[in-house]
Amino acid sequence: MCLLNGITAIRDVGNSLDTIHYLKTWLEEHSGPRIYASGPLLDGPVQTWSFTRSVTNPTAAALAIRRLKLEDVDFIKIYQSITPQVFRDLVVRAHAESLKVAFHSGPVSAYEGAVHGVDSVEHAINLLGQEHYTNARGSNAPVNQLMAWANVVPEEVARRMGEVMDSTGTMLCPTLLVSRRWSLFRDLLATPTLKWASLTMPYHKYLLRMRTKIGYHIGKKVMAAHMPVVDLDKDTELQVRQGYRHMCETVRLLHQQGIRMITGTDSPNPSLAPGFSLHDEIMELHQMCEISAVDCLRSVTSTPAQFLDHPVGLIEPGAYADLLLLNGDPTSNLEHTSSISQVICRGQPVDLGKLRRRLETSLERIQKGALA
Repeated sequence: MCLLNGITAIRDVGNSLDTIHYLKTWLEEHSGPRIYASGPLLDGPVQTWSFTRSVTNPTAAALAIRRLKLEDVDFIKIYQSITPQVFRDLVVRAHAESLKVAFHSGPVSAYEGAVHGVDSVEHAINLLGQEHYTNARGSNAPVNQLMAWANVVPEEVARRMGEVMDSTGTMLCPTLLVSRRWSLFRDLLATPTLKWASLTMPYHKYLLRMRTKIGYHIGKKVMAAHMPVVDLDKDTELQVRQGYRHMCETVRLLHQQGIRMITGTDSPNPSLAPGFSLHDEIMELHQMCEISAVDCLRSVTSTPAQFLDHPVGLIEPGAYADLLLLNGDPTSNLEHTSSISQVICRGQPVDLGKLRRRLETSLERIQKGALA
C-alpha cells in the first residue's frame, strides 16, 4: 500500500525488532520501501504495548541505549510513562551514541522533552501537559484531550512551545487525523479510503457496514473488541471540534515560528490505512493548519531526511534512487500527490497496475469474510 501511494521510505516509531528485521530483509530483496525504525518503545513500569522495554533507573537506561545501539536501530522512541530522571538519562545517552530521540509525552511533558533536546515530539495533541486534563489514557483519552484544547489560547501554547523547540531544534510530528478520528467517530466512518485499512486490520469491514443506521447499532457491539465507539452529545462534540481547531491553529503558529514539521499518521490506528493515510494527513495539514503546499511536501521529504540523517526524500547527487512522478504540479495543487504516474524504488520501476490488482484481490477476499 505504501508503494502504491508513492512512499519509498517509512519512519517506524515502535515495533518489535524481529518484525523490523524481517521486513527490512524482505523489502530489500523485493525492491520495497526502506524502513527506518526505533524498535521497541522505552517506557516506565506501566506498559501499553508488547514491543516495550521497561526502563526504571539510570543503570537500566544506560544498558537499554547501549543494547539498542548494538541492535542497529535508527533512532529511539521514549514513551509516555517514563519517569523524569530516567528520561533525562535516556536522552543524554542516546545522543552520546548518535541516536536521535522521538518522544511521546506523558508525566514528562512535551515542553520538558524539548528543553532536554528530544529531536521530535510525536502528536500535536500532546503539546498540552497532563495538568490540563484528568485522563490521558483509556478509550476516552483523545476526547478528554481535545476538550482541554478547547479551553486554551493557541497563541500562548505556540509561544511557549515554539521558543524552546526553536532553541533546541526539536521537530514536531503532528499526526492530526488520528486525534480527530478517534474522538469523532462519524468523521472516521466518513474516511474515503476506509476500505483499504481492512488490508492491515480486517475489522474495518465492520466499520464500512456501520455507515448505515442499522449497521451502526449492530457494529457498535462488534467493534467493542477492537476500539471504542464514543457517541458524543451535541455540546461535547462542539467542544471537541473547537479543541481540534485550537490544536491545528497551534500547529500553524509553530510552523510560522520556523518549527520543522514531519508528517506522520500513526498508522495502523483505525481508519489510517498505510500509504493512503499519508495523503489524507498532508491535506489536513494544508487545509486545517494553512501550511503551504511546498512546506507540506517538505514535511514528507526533506525534513524527515534531516531527522533520519539518510539521503531519502531528496533529489541530489548521492541520494537514493527513489522517485515519485506525478501527473500534475503538487506545488500548485497538493491533491496532485495522489495522481501518481510512476514510482521508482531502489532504482527499480514499480508495476503500479499489478500492485493495485493484487491489493484489490486481497481486499475483496477480506470483505467476503475469507480472511476474517
